[in-house]
Amino acid sequence: MLGATCFFISGSELGFTAPGNPEHCPLSNRLKPGKDTSETIQTWLGFDRDCIMYTKNALYRLSTIGQSFEDSRFEEVESPVGLAGEWAAAALDGQQGHIFLAKSGLYLFDGTRVNEVSDPIEPLFTDSSVAGYIRPEHMGQAVMVTSRDRMLLAYRTTSGAGDNDRLLWGDFQDPANPAFTVIPWEITSMWREKADNYVMAGDSGGYLWVLDQGYTNDGAVIAWAVTTKEFRFSQQTMTLFDEVILDADFAGATTAVVVTTRGRGSIKTATYSSTASGRQRLAFKLPVYVKGETAQVAVSSSHAGKRSLYEVGFTSAAFKDEP
Repeated sequence: MLGATCFFISGSELGFTAPGNPEHCPLSNRLKPGKDTSETIQTWLGFDRDCIMYTKNALYRLSTIGQSFEDSRFEEVESPVGLAGEWAAAALDGQQGHIFLAKSGLYLFDGTRVNEVSDPIEPLFTDSSVAGYIRPEHMGQAVMVTSRDRMLLAYRTTSGAGDNDRLLWGDFQDPANPAFTVIPWEITSMWREKADNYVMAGDSGGYLWVLDQGYTNDGAVIAWAVTTKEFRFSQQTMTLFDEVILDADFAGATTAVVVTTRGRGSIKTATYSSTASGRQRLAFKLPVYVKGETAQVAVSSSHAGKRSLYEVGFTSAAFKDEP
């Protein structure tokens, strides 16, 4: 609903009610986006006083000229992509814009332009061998929710039918430089509780979670996990890594550290565990076979308290040219 006007979707049409009369929708208050043939509308979202329609291939704007949408302008928004799933778009607070999922990545519509914002996690969309790969054939079941300047996207990484099994958490405090974390989690539903601005989620185990609080409805708190982006160290040479260094507030419980390197079509991993407590700077010696053009670190803990990861660093033994 925008102002006193209700909107609805019926196949390839967007309809809206007469001003001040939400029970009446004249036939003239229906629109079909598309140039040559009508496109199926996935969803619509409000931006300021405009209605933004998303189809699989494009975005469209309906804006008022007069006092109501019955006197309006309908136009296509310049965009290289459309929406991949009807539940995969949401508005950031404070008129920052809409975040939406396309086949090729995540995009931000700021009211004027559409720009890709998923460069730091590009392999999630382009490389099916990456843990957390977003399978395009299941994007139709992805669910996106925003709260304040955060975006949460539940999606599926496994072929075949089933629940969404990953949660992508995006921090858009700086929209030009967003930060992302991927969490393994089978989420069956997710929504924003607008009264308290919390994000609620239901999982395949039958629990209801309040994500902003860290508690489930059985009173247990959520163990923490974080995955860095892929850091690129070289373009046409293989880096021989020596150590990975973590500056973190460790919980005293078992903390797992997984280092993944990629290069020349090869993936190498090394796994460590620590029971360190409090804030420390720890160095983990990497095996000689851990080499690549990029490196990524995943840290998780069985302890459910609030913890922080301050810095991740690498030391390299050498750069090696390989055929």
